[in-house]
Amino acid sequence: MCRFNVSFNINKNFETFLNLKKSNDVSQAINLLGKYVTIADVSTKLPVSGTVSGVNLVNDEPELVVGDGKYKLTDILSIEI
Repeated sequence: MCRFNVSFNINKNFETFLNLKKSNDVSQAINLLGKYVTIADVSTKLPVSGTVSGVNLVNDEPELVVGDGKYKLTDILSIEI
């Protein structure tokens, strides 16, 4: 019985952590709107620079719109402040 409670608490804590991470990622993406960024285009292996003009949510993950492309937060190489 005790083992079940511990397992349940760990799963609940992990679920809470994942929800906080998703919320944080969305906040970070929204804060990049209007910012000039350089992104690693994974399809061409070349850097792409431009202003973040939009944020889409795809499968609960933020997607940055830069020029004609759509990129993940993890693709960012630099941000101009």
